[in-house]
Amino acid sequence: MTVLAAVCIAGVALTLPAPGTDWWAVPLVTLMVAISRIWIVRRYIGGSGILVDWGEAVLIVGLVLLPPGWTVLTAAIGTAGAMAWKRFDPVKAWFNVATTIVGVSAAATAMVAIAGAQPDPISWRGALALTAMAAISAVVSELACAAAVAFSRGDTFRSVVFEGVGTRALGLLLNLAIGALILAVARYAPYLLVVLPPVLWLLIEGFAGRVRTRIERRMWQRLSAATQEMGHLDIDAVLRTAIVESAKLFGADVVEVEWKRANGDAVLTRGDAAGEIWQGKPGLYRPEQTMFPVSLVNGSGPSFGELRLCFRSQVRLPEREQLALATLGSALAGTMQNAYVHQQLHDLATQDALTGLANRACLMAEGNAVLTSGHGTVALLLLDLDHFRQVNDTLGHEAGDDLLRVVAERLRVRVAPGETLARLHGDEFALLMPGQASQGAASAHAHARAETLLGALGGPLVVDGVELSIEATAGIVAVETGGCDTVELLRRADSAMFRAKAGGVQLLEFDAERDTASVDRLALASEMQAALAADDQIIIQLQPSVDLVAGKPLGAEVLVRWRHPRRGMLSPASFIPDLEHTDLIAPLTRRVFELALGTYRTWLDDGIDAPVAVNLSARSLLDRDLPDEVSRLLAEFDVPPDRLVLEITETAMMSELEVVDEVLTALRDRGVRLSLDDFGTGFSSLTSVARVTVDEIKIDRQFVIAMESSRQAEAVVRMTVGLAHTLGLRAIAEGVETAQQRAELMKLGCHGAQGFFFYPPLDPDDAKIVLAARGGPDGPPE
Repeated sequence: MTVLAAVCIAGVALTLPAPGTDWWAVPLVTLMVAISRIWIVRRYIGGSGILVDWGEAVLIVGLVLLPPGWTVLTAAIGTAGAMAWKRFDPVKAWFNVATTIVGVSAAATAMVAIAGAQPDPISWRGALALTAMAAISAVVSELACAAAVAFSRGDTFRSVVFEGVGTRALGLLLNLAIGALILAVARYAPYLLVVLPPVLWLLIEGFAGRVRTRIERRMWQRLSAATQEMGHLDIDAVLRTAIVESAKLFGADVVEVEWKRANGDAVLTRGDAAGEIWQGKPGLYRPEQTMFPVSLVNGSGPSFGELRLCFRSQVRLPEREQLALATLGSALAGTMQNAYVHQQLHDLATQDALTGLANRACLMAEGNAVLTSGHGTVALLLLDLDHFRQVNDTLGHEAGDDLLRVVAERLRVRVAPGETLARLHGDEFALLMPGQASQGAASAHAHARAETLLGALGGPLVVDGVELSIEATAGIVAVETGGCDTVELLRRADSAMFRAKAGGVQLLEFDAERDTASVDRLALASEMQAALAADDQIIIQLQPSVDLVAGKPLGAEVLVRWRHPRRGMLSPASFIPDLEHTDLIAPLTRRVFELALGTYRTWLDDGIDAPVAVNLSARSLLDRDLPDEVSRLLAEFDVPPDRLVLEITETAMMSELEVVDEVLTALRDRGVRLSLDDFGTGFSSLTSVARVTVDEIKIDRQFVIAMESSRQAEAVVRMTVGLAHTLGLRAIAEGVETAQQRAELMKLGCHGAQGFFFYPPLDPDDAKIVLAARGGPDGPPE
């Protein structure tokens, strides 16, 4: 704006005529401009608001009375005087002066082009010129100010331009009316100029009242919406919402809240309208020039801290905005009080009152959430202090409580991120450990963590002035998610700990062979019959496989899940092995086929053609009726046979060779595609490939995970990919979890991959979205 203003002033200097006989109009117009800049209506809430003034009305009069060059100078001088009178920040004051120079110069240029200098306002050409001039001046001013406000507040230029556009248009029309009224009275009834100021005052105040009413209504509406948005029970979410909404509502550069946590620690949370939040200790240096604080008090209750609006320049906050700020502070205090109470109730419900650790209810909730997530494995450590009753009997229950607090603290400092340490009851503690990739890794991790925690209790503990030596016994169990619920997980860990105590050792892992009390295994058959009779217990998820080069999905593997009413979501590993020894495996397989083919049919109707792969158990390959059953289901759902892939493990193929060969050959004859699953883990991998014609080989996850650190595993993967290329088959790697694994597989020439790095198992609707977004198996590459 400075550069543009300099260019305009240079043009004025080159064309400026002498004042002439109407020199008195120069100070008059200058004074009128100054008054129009002082007598304003505020349009926006906050320190960066744009203002509505009456400059266009004065400009109409000035361009009629004075040559264009003198009008530019009088407008600049009058604006500068108004800025000085109002003690504007120098940068803002110069911005307004420069904007005035540019806007009036553009308007005067347009007027001269239409009707010449000092046109007759009564003629149609003059009226058109003055109207165009006023509009151009207003547009230039509004666009410049909108750009400055958008830059200052972090908003988009478009949003600021269109905010309150109706008010601006109405203001421009009023400017035109006032300018025309002044000119008409001056020409036809000069004696009425004496009564014109009161009339103008009434017009302007009426318009100002209307604008203020609209602004205040919008402000209170936004304030109401802001208080509703703060309706969270999490204190951090409450503060984030309060800061963002306050910054937007009042146009503050920064909003900060100084408050105290439940433990008494003082905290300072700062942020802006864009949602950038910083949190630390109070006393941070604030570069903002202006600050408006309000105490966070809800009625007559205690203060929860202080909310502050911070501006980087000198601004004024009108009385009504200060009232709105106080209202917002009161609402924030009430919301913080609710959050505090909720946190206290939550702590009472989920914390052990004696040690501050999680309690049994919290452990149960955390365990069930992890066990039903369907991701990875879960391990549980159960730890019991030896001879704790003797401490209570000898030193008293207070000493026993002190001992439990000391033990809890020693265990607490050794808890890793993501783990949950709980005191269940008495002297029994539990550690929940999710997140390992396989059950073997979870077991090894649990052993290491158990040794760490048991070692932490090995040194002497001082309780009530007495040095005690405490020992403990632990039991551990590791399962895949979906394998059981938390009640069963605790029972298994308790069984392992009981055996450890009976055997005189510190640590044992749960052994299913020695666990003769497994109610779940005894009731499995009857529960599966009920599940098959229900409509919502047996469900499927789908995990897409991806072309490593093109990045597009190749299809999706169907994974059966049992939504058990008591044990939560169960994975196949927790029930398929036992069902293979019953007559229920056939109806379960049929249900999975129905769900898989029904899902494919739905996709195909929506234009998504992605093959679905179904795992066959060893027992299914011994069923000579299976090929006819598959054909019947394909026809029932109108699914092309080559869009169904049957995955068979090597171990299953090696049993009852003649029957298996007969079933697989019959399936191949019907057009169904075959996939050899878990390749490399069986005893006769090459024999199985030679015996049965398959379409793809799936490399077992254990080799994919280990190939980064094991040359042998990398050699197995390389050999399998080479074998697939030689036989014209597709090689798919399972269990890909890192970018490094993906890169290594691409280097080896592997066709596709499957794993959590790309997609976890998804519900059918989510899998449909993924396949549709990537264009299906024949769609565009990633």
